[in-house]
Amino acid sequence: MNNAQNDIADSRARSQTDTALMLSRLKYPEHSGQADSIKVPILPYKRRLYELFTLIEREMDSIHLENCELRLRLEEVCPNERIVNDKDTSIQRELSEHVSNTSFQKNENDYFNQAIETSISGKRSGRQQKWKSAFKNPSGKLALKVGSSVPESKNRYVQNFKGHTDGIWDVCTAKVGNFNVLASASADQTAKIWLVENGSQPIVNYSAHNGSVNSVAIRCDQSTYSGCQPTFLTCSGDRSSHIWRVNFDQISERLHENDFQNAELPPLQQIHQPLLKLTGHSDVVTDGDWLFGGDEIITVSWDRTANLFDAETGKIVKTLSGHDQELTKCSVHPSQKLLATASRDFTFRLWDFREPIHSVAVFQGHNDSVTSVVFSHLHHIVSGSDDKTVKVWDLRNMRSPISAIRLNIAVNKISICNSKNLLAIPLDNRNIYIYDMNGSRMTRIPRSAGKCHHRLVSACTWLSDNLLNNLITCGFDKQIIGWRVHLPASNFPKS
Repeated sequence: MNNAQNDIADSRARSQTDTALMLSRLKYPEHSGQADSIKVPILPYKRRLYELFTLIEREMDSIHLENCELRLRLEEVCPNERIVNDKDTSIQRELSEHVSNTSFQKNENDYFNQAIETSISGKRSGRQQKWKSAFKNPSGKLALKVGSSVPESKNRYVQNFKGHTDGIWDVCTAKVGNFNVLASASADQTAKIWLVENGSQPIVNYSAHNGSVNSVAIRCDQSTYSGCQPTFLTCSGDRSSHIWRVNFDQISERLHENDFQNAELPPLQQIHQPLLKLTGHSDVVTDGDWLFGGDEIITVSWDRTANLFDAETGKIVKTLSGHDQELTKCSVHPSQKLLATASRDFTFRLWDFREPIHSVAVFQGHNDSVTSVVFSHLHHIVSGSDDKTVKVWDLRNMRSPISAIRLNIAVNKISICNSKNLLAIPLDNRNIYIYDMNGSRMTRIPRSAGKCHHRLVSACTWLSDNLLNNLITCGFDKQIIGWRVHLPASNFPKS
């Protein structure tokens, strides 16, 4: 071992700096002027350093040889593509020169070449296995989908709904008679109602909450409270949820049914008291909605529970527990008594109330907080997460997602366009992407100067039958923006 170290050190003597040579001249004045012909002694503390340099050189030689061999093999695999252009002969010559000109001793040379061959063959087989796996692309795995079906230029900004004084958490829409109604929930402790066709100012301001309004939902069919009038549910940081309604008879009298855009809006209607107040949570209430049928209301909270309320009396029917962290969102199926809850514990749960004995299933498909969960009109559910992924699941077989979308930032509240099977995905980086449910990117909402969101986009909702706007987005820049998005046909099966 000492002899090998001496050989390595001797081979490194020529690499010493001028300072080292000057020191040697001072120590051996009789050899002054003969620095090129003498063997300079190695300082003990530098011996280990030279050994490391030699090992680095060997590793670089190994990498270089591997790269040269890989180029030649790629030439053999792809004869019609000139990967290395006209350097074939130079590469072969380089390979032979590296083998013949190595200055190590024979036993070291043999050992080193054997190590190189082992390393190259091992890495080559690993690469081949990766290539095979990549081209298989099995169903349910994350796949790279390149390109957009619709140019971004076909999507355009339409209008801005102004009125909130703080960040906006949620928006939802519904058809009320001849009107497309937009509801918004904001951190300014209010919820507001707008007419999509004439969004210059809100028509209703709800201010009964004492904390941030985190979500809003609309129910428009026959109900206990309002007949054919819309009923609203808002959930708040004040640990309560409110049910309230708006008298649209007075509003419709002031508007020309055939010319909403040019009609004069009625005075702003102020509502300061709820029709019914739902209490029972011990922390912030983040989301809520009516279950299918309208007899029960679900709310979810940071207290790690979901409460099921009687929609008429406001009493708690059942408390759903099991999540290990705060609940973030919930979703109800449009035609069945199914409920999904999302949590910061990296899971979402599917609650089945179709039978007298309720059941629950836990799904662990994400690696971070689940921030969005939404049912489609068919038999699919979509989940989004802070782990930067969106996953589409089939309710008939929930073992693994049928498609997955990987993004570069956290996902917020997703909306599904059921008529086209498209997803609008709002992100923390101000972008809104449109994907189909197969996981293919369709388009992106443009970000023009002054006509886009300037902070994170928290939620979005589709209005697929509206001629003016068909996508509404909201964000923490206090803006609600209406967009006209070109909706391409999706290849996702409709059954």
